[in-house]
Amino acid sequence: MTTKMAEKEAGSVQELMEALGKDPARPPVICIHGSDPDEAIVILSQLLERITAAGNVEVAYYTGEPGEEEVFHTNVFHPPLFAATRLFVHKKAELFKNVYNKSNQSFWESSWKRMPDHTYVVFLFNGDLPAEFGKIFGERLLTYKVKPLYSNQILHEILNTVKAHQLSIQDDALQELRERLPLQTGAVHRTILKFKERFPEKERIELADLQDILYPGSTLNVFRLVESVFEHDLHKVSVELLNYNPATDDFFAILKLVLNRLNQIRRLKIGQSQKMSSEELATLVGLKGSPYFKKRLLGELVTAGVRLDPARLERLYQSLIDLQVSFRTQAAQRHQSLLFDRKILLEFV
Repeated sequence: MTTKMAEKEAGSVQELMEALGKDPARPPVICIHGSDPDEAIVILSQLLERITAAGNVEVAYYTGEPGEEEVFHTNVFHPPLFAATRLFVHKKAELFKNVYNKSNQSFWESSWKRMPDHTYVVFLFNGDLPAEFGKIFGERLLTYKVKPLYSNQILHEILNTVKAHQLSIQDDALQELRERLPLQTGAVHRTILKFKERFPEKERIELADLQDILYPGSTLNVFRLVESVFEHDLHKVSVELLNYNPATDDFFAILKLVLNRLNQIRRLKIGQSQKMSSEELATLVGLKGSPYFKKRLLGELVTAGVRLDPARLERLYQSLIDLQVSFRTQAAQRHQSLLFDRKILLEFV
């Protein structure tokens, strides 16, 4: 472990787990902090499983309701009446920034030193941990910071999570997750868990099922809509737009997908003008994944690019700008589908 002021910082979740069993009578006060609350919840579930494995553990949750801080402290510092071991979980510890400060630091230091034995406390803190936490809890505080993934780590994280849940994943679905998910371990875990909850009988993640997970509560399939636009299949486009629901569907997400596809086609045309090979074109456009996936998507881009000369590409870029301005400043949400139809689809007629 690395020392940071008075507290200790765990370098891994495994290190966090190992620390729990070193002194059951005086366990560490654990604080999981950072910018990935979903991953913090995943780690919390692992801690709960480890702590409650022995049985006879009283668990209390706090979620930051008004006045809850006083109740939390009263219960933590009060000797247990029934269970031999207690676990207190506070899921919004960032609220304590207004409780723990320099003016009352000595009071809280002495209070936490009197915490009864066999008492576990786990804080979930959204953001960077303030220095006051380290000073108040001292050497008993054990922290773990959830960190965002790097772009070259997301694929490995997806595959590991899929395997951990005894699933397999279609290549197209794998690449879809890689492109759509934020670079957060928690987002990967949450998506795979949603798949298992939605399709408990399935052992393989397919692209169609995955898209239902990524865009819940909407009958409009934005991926199919954009693909149909660039395939010049106006019938399919019309069918999808009929499913548009202003209350649940987001046309900004659609505009982003159209922009990404236009950027790919623009880079493709530049590569073609330089007589690049298919492999070089795939790299330039930013296609990743299996050879099959890259070949299929590159073929789709080549076909779409034939229909879009430089002048039409330029008009489409300008249309996206105009639509974004209209959506943000004046267009009622119920009219967005009509504006999209007029601005974008007319370029494909």
